[in-house]
Amino acid sequence: MKTYFQSNFRKVIILSLIPAVLLVIVSVLFAVTDLQGIIIDIAGEETVIVFFVILCILPALVPLILVGRMFKKKKRETAYIAETGENARAIIQNISMSGSRLMMGADERWGVILELQVCPKFGDSYIAKVQCYIPVLLIPQYQPGKDIAVKIHLYDREKVIIPELG
Repeated sequence: MKTYFQSNFRKVIILSLIPAVLLVIVSVLFAVTDLQGIIIDIAGEETVIVFFVILCILPALVPLILVGRMFKKKKRETAYIAETGENARAIIQNISMSGSRLMMGADERWGVILELQVCPKFGDSYIAKVQCYIPVLLIPQYQPGKDIAVKIHLYDREKVIIPELG
């Protein structure tokens, strides 16, 4: 199962490489040709320095901005499902660690992937995988066989959230 962030990883990498490649091209042009002298004569030395500083900072900023946007999109989607989703019950079939951790003050949460047998009020039950962060002290409560409340996206039944985990 690809997580939300793994599926967008390629986009983040490609978009962050564009300014880096541009920096390399401009640097090579400056080193090989007399372009540096021409640009400094036209724009001024300070402008050229600012341009290079911006090109050096962009490869670091682009991934931060894109990851922030992905987090916001995921948060909006989760809020939408929490508000409009269909209530259902699910039975935990399997739990596995995703390898990620989240620290919120003194609250440490571990990333897990829960394989759930979702039982909607209407329709047949099905298996869905949910990636979420569970407080370390509550992990023993989320073991195979446990019955939990979930919310299902109205149009995409694979999108399931666990309201009590936020």
